[in-house]
Amino acid sequence: MTDSPAIKTRSSGLATAALITGLLSFLCAPVGPIAIALGIAALVSIGRDPSRTGKGSATAGMLCGLAGTFILGVSSFIVFSAMNAMHGYEQDKLLKLTGVVDHVVGTYPNAQVLVIRDTYDPEKTQEIDAQLARLPQVTTYVRSNGEYGLDMIDSAEFDSIIAEHPDVTHVFMLESLPLAASEFAYFTDDRESRPKLVLYDSQLWGLAPYLSEDYIVAAALNQRSPDYDEDAPVPADTTEAFNLRYLLVTPENAEAVITSYPEFFGNDYEVYDDNDYDDDNGGEAIPATSDTAAADSASDAPADPASDGGDAADETR
Repeated sequence: MTDSPAIKTRSSGLATAALITGLLSFLCAPVGPIAIALGIAALVSIGRDPSRTGKGSATAGMLCGLAGTFILGVSSFIVFSAMNAMHGYEQDKLLKLTGVVDHVVGTYPNAQVLVIRDTYDPEKTQEIDAQLARLPQVTTYVRSNGEYGLDMIDSAEFDSIIAEHPDVTHVFMLESLPLAASEFAYFTDDRESRPKLVLYDSQLWGLAPYLSEDYIVAAALNQRSPDYDEDAPVPADTTEAFNLRYLLVTPENAEAVITSYPEFFGNDYEVYDDNDYDDDNGGEAIPATSDTAAADSASDAPADPASDGGDAADETR
């Protein structure tokens, strides 16, 4: 009986190519489909020719191609979505600035405006500066970074900046005031005159009593209109677009806004007192309850600048 001659085997070039391109797909997603196609071709070729080997390489290449395409595809989608979201955020901020500038230009055409801002991305400077340049008789003060970056402005720095610009009638704050802004000497001191404040992007904690022609004459809140539709196209008219996305608080509508949206003025925030720390719990802060926060906010709130104490005198009598 004669033995059958041994079949000489050889590795499939298609299988090797499928494995290599499959591994490359983790670096370049478009290579993934090529790895899958090469793997399928290699398996068909091996099935027809028993002398060829490499089924494992072909299968591994296909799996790597699928995995690489999926991973890089999802990663690209996440990055693209994040970039779109950031672009939308920046466009919204620019729309907000445009709306506030429109109000100042239309309401106080003869004002002398001082803009206080921090440093910002040079790529955004052109669009921001184009809006600020529309303000009447505008001067810009750029705050410099400290040792640990830019700190929030405090009362002393705020007064110092204003003192350097005695002729301005309005101060346009391009950065946020701190939570303790209601304790600024600007609000609490008895002064003969002071420039009016325009708050483009600042919280209003404790500042409700100062929304008047003597103090804060405009502040923009991130409050959507009931007519706002996230999926609807942005209106071409900037005023209409602004009114859908933001709420401009002025002395004229301040009382209604404070009543409708008390959360912007401190009623619903968690507050932390210097004494509200648990030494037995690693120094973790103990948040006040909403009732306590509201009570503390009411007790610590500054007196209404327009109040003359008449009610208190009536009670005494």
